Amino acid sequence: MVTDESGSSTGNATAIQIAPDQERMQLQSSDHPGMVMVSSLLTGNNYFAWSRAELAEAFMHVESSCELWLEQQAWFGESNSPLIYQLQREIGQVTQGNMSITEYYTKLKKLWNELMCLAPTPKCTCSGCTCGASKDMAEMHSSNQLMQFLVGLNGVYDQARGQILLLEPLPSVTKAYSMLFRMGKQM
Repeated sequence: MVTDESGSSTGNATAIQIAPDQERMQLQSSDHPGMVMVSSLLTGNNYFAWSRAELAEAFMHVESSCELWLEQQAWFGESNSPLIYQLQREIGQVTQGNMSITEYYTKLKKLWNELMCLAPTPKCTCSGCTCGASKDMAEMHSSNQLMQFLVGLNGVYDQARGQILLLEPLPSVTKAYSMLFRMGKQM
C-alpha cells in the first residue's frame, strides 16, 4: 500500500523510495552532454541540408539507381507548393549586395538545388528523346538560372553582364560565374 505525504493510503501498490542523488535523469560522470549525436546539426536555416543528411542513411543500402529513383519518388512524389513558392521568391530577391561573387553564386546555387529537389525539371518520356524536348527544357532551365544570376549582380559587372548576354549560344550559369570570377581577380 502506498501512502502519500499526509499518511493516507492510495492503493495496493508497493512504494519505492528513490533518493534525490539517484534520480534516473541525473547526469553521471560517464555521460557526455556535449557529444554530437547527429552528423549534421539542425539550425534555423539549414533544414533541407539537415533533412537530406538524415535521409541519406535510409537510401544507403539500395541496390540500383533504378531502385533508388523509385524509392525517392515514393517518398517525395508530392510537391510542396508553399516551399516552392518560398524558394522561388527568395531566388527572385537574392542580390549580390556586399557578398563576393563566389558567395553570391553559392547562395543562388544552394537555392536552385533545393528547388530542384522539390520541383524537378520535367523530362521527355519518348524513347531516346527523338523529339528534342529534353534538350529544350534543359536549355530553358539553364537560361533561366543565368538570367537570375545576372539580374542580381552588382553594378560593377554591368559591362561584363552585357558581354555575356551577347554571346551565342548563351553560356551556362557556371560558365558565366567562372568568367566573372576571373574578371573579378583582375580588378
